[in-house]
Amino acid sequence: MPNEYIIRILKYGVITFVILVITIIIISYNYDVKGLASMSLGQDWYMVFEFRKKNNSFIIDFGYLSVIIPIVMAIVSDFVLRLATRRRGKLRASKVN
Repeated sequence: MPNEYIIRILKYGVITFVILVITIIIISYNYDVKGLASMSLGQDWYMVFEFRKKNNSFIIDFGYLSVIIPIVMAIVSDFVLRLATRRRGKLRASKVN
């Protein structure tokens, strides 16, 4: 049981992290198109990402929150999905009776 829980959390965490990275890349590309030289979402320990333009390319620095956010979202989504499946099972059992 604990291994299944860890695997589910890792699966949801990886999916959320990939979505977050794709979103950050799209946002950074939009900053590059607008001509901004530097932009940051958060600061120090609370930074999600920092966009910097250097020469003809842009650099994205990821912060600690870009790792913490997917972990928290994975735990919450696993909890919500387990509650939803339990409730669905109870509803099906009540319809049969």
